[in-house]
Amino acid sequence: MSDSWLPDRHSSHIVDTQAKNILRITLPQEWLLRELSENDYGIDFQLEFVSSENKIIGQIAAIQLKGTASSKLNGDDGRHNIAVRTKTLQMWIGYEVPVFLILVDVSARLAYVKSIEHETRKTPFIYKRTDIEKVAFTYSSYDQLEPSDLPRQYAYAKRLRLLDRELPSLPSLHKDFHRLFDERYGRDGHMPVDGDGPYDPSRTHGEHKYERQIRSLYDRIHRLSNLLAAEWDVPTIDEIVNNSAWYSKWGSEMYEAQFSVAMRHLDAKLQQVYVKLRELIACYREHWMHLAPELVSFADSALPALTELTWQERKAVFKDLL
Repeated sequence: MSDSWLPDRHSSHIVDTQAKNILRITLPQEWLLRELSENDYGIDFQLEFVSSENKIIGQIAAIQLKGTASSKLNGDDGRHNIAVRTKTLQMWIGYEVPVFLILVDVSARLAYVKSIEHETRKTPFIYKRTDIEKVAFTYSSYDQLEPSDLPRQYAYAKRLRLLDRELPSLPSLHKDFHRLFDERYGRDGHMPVDGDGPYDPSRTHGEHKYERQIRSLYDRIHRLSNLLAAEWDVPTIDEIVNNSAWYSKWGSEMYEAQFSVAMRHLDAKLQQVYVKLRELIACYREHWMHLAPELVSFADSALPALTELTWQERKAVFKDLL
């Protein structure tokens, strides 16, 4: 029988198989790469990260794989475009876990990666359009996949999602902190803050009024600080109470002097949070202008450290909160 009567294996299928094999070789062998072979709707693999101690840590990313016979990405000026259906991209944006679009150049045996969370925020006016059928992701040599950096990209993608939900609350936190600072900072240090004894969260909510407020602010600032990757070096409220008492007879009750110490720590930390906020807004300004324009305006405004202002300067700041 002549070979012309036999079926051919299409070159694109060969490239797909080579791309899968190269991806498996490129990623650490201890990671779990599960192929989704049934009813592929824009996700080819689930990638489960494994710790350096070979522990399953429950961190899963989704991968869409694209192979090419030659991407011409070896040079610094090389570019390669991948067209993606808009409907597929919208699905990726709402996907349960972060999605990575990976391109494999089978001739160079190199892989390149795009984080969907990062790319769609960097240029949302391109990637969040719904009036066009397809959008293109442009790869360069700078997108070469470094396996050791992929867990960081994954964590960052998850953090971007959390920031979308939680960062718009920062102006409200700012106001709550300023109001408490205006009301309680610098009072007579010898006086108890609430006069209800050592802090006990199980007691009636009417007790420890101001200590509850500063502990709540502490937790809120701590959480946003972590999300913005600002170093957290603020002692706990309990540490401040235990280590900054003027007299031993104060025991475990919070006094005004300790309250002011806590406010100074949080005031300084908020300055670092504002720096990180401005860096984030600078990177994804169009995204935040669409999602939370009031947050962009907040970031663009003057946000001085209250402890560095005179009493008159603080009054001018507090007046703006009314």
